Amino acid sequence: MNKRILKILKRSRSIVISSSGFSFRTFYALYYGFLFITNDKKLLDELTSSTVVNFIIEDKKSEKRYITGKGRVEILGSPLNYKIERGILLFKVPEYTLLLNDYNSIIVRIVPEKDLQFYDLTEGYRVITDSVDIDSLKEDINPIKKYFYALRPWSLQMSVADIVLGALISPYFNILKLILSAIAVVLLQAGANLLNSFFDFRSGIDKPINVPPSGSRALVDNLIPLRYYMLYVFLVMSAGIFLGAYLILLYPKVLIIGALGIVAALTYSIPKYGLKWLALGDLAVFLIWGPGIVLGSYILQGGSLTSPGPVFLSIGLGLIVTAVLHSNNWRDIKSDASQGVKTIAYFLGQKGSMIYYLALIWFSFIFIGISVIYDARLLPLLGSFLTIPWAIKLTKIALDEKNWKRMILDALTAQFQSLHMYFSLIFLIGYIIALHLIFH
Repeated sequence: MNKRILKILKRSRSIVISSSGFSFRTFYALYYGFLFITNDKKLLDELTSSTVVNFIIEDKKSEKRYITGKGRVEILGSPLNYKIERGILLFKVPEYTLLLNDYNSIIVRIVPEKDLQFYDLTEGYRVITDSVDIDSLKEDINPIKKYFYALRPWSLQMSVADIVLGALISPYFNILKLILSAIAVVLLQAGANLLNSFFDFRSGIDKPINVPPSGSRALVDNLIPLRYYMLYVFLVMSAGIFLGAYLILLYPKVLIIGALGIVAALTYSIPKYGLKWLALGDLAVFLIWGPGIVLGSYILQGGSLTSPGPVFLSIGLGLIVTAVLHSNNWRDIKSDASQGVKTIAYFLGQKGSMIYYLALIWFSFIFIGISVIYDARLLPLLGSFLTIPWAIKLTKIALDEKNWKRMILDALTAQFQSLHMYFSLIFLIGYIIALHLIFH
């Protein structure tokens, strides 16, 4: 096949499919044709009765380039019964995860027939006709991406932001300490994420039907073979423990915080005995990502707790990260309970979990405000209050049990946490620069 056409098919995500009587747009992935998932019974009936359909795929980079053709319809079946197709689809289009809970969802494949027409209107009018090579219609799933996504990278920024903020509020600053501590904490959290996914998979908590778009599907969709996955866990966790132990040896004053962090990372999700299983997950996450990382970074840089300001700040930040975890546990109450996992969300129930979530979000602002009262140096952190509109949006989602965004509330809360930290860091860095310019 024409390399340019194939490149467009691989980088684009949406396809318009039509025939006499119907037309619709959907997301697709390549696997011996164009795969998509639908739970629309009427549409499935139309597709079943159609022998051939037309399709149009616009270039993701320019709507003036598009590909057209005809294809036959193959109704495959439930996504739960097609592991390879499901894995390819959800890797490219994680939004389809939301349809897996619907037992009416079906994987459909459009197999192109004969020739494809490529229209390029960017420079005049040009049409290229190319014959179809079905075997080449496969996604290029980059191995690096598979291993990277398995880390749940969206969650790692929480650790980095905590480390940086703790370092910046210290009266002393050492860039090498900051870099080493940030790498160590990120490796430990990444290793803990990998271990958590492994234990949830082996204990039956994670199933194809309930892993959200924000979760790791590396094991449930067999994107990474188990033996390679375990080697990956060992390498990442070992690197984090080694670097963490090295920092503790160099700076013994962070021994307790560092050691507790390493132990928590290793024991958090062990089936039946881990912190997660004993309703201690929220407390562990709060202590690690609140006082643990923030104050650990602060002390590592040379700061001393002569004022309660940094402590109140760390509490506020810990509450937000706990909200990220709780939103995940709140969504998974039923699946966790069926496997014997007792989270705070399980004991609180739906209404109690909603109140608890809102308390975590809004009390974080209160504690940050208190920290400023005790320590005027933290005044720039009030810039985080600019995220209140996002907090209001999260509140509306939490209050509306019919809102589909509740399924991804953990990822939305993590985005809120990131904005919260970014605003804090920007204002704090600006404040430090201003002081430097004034007094130097």
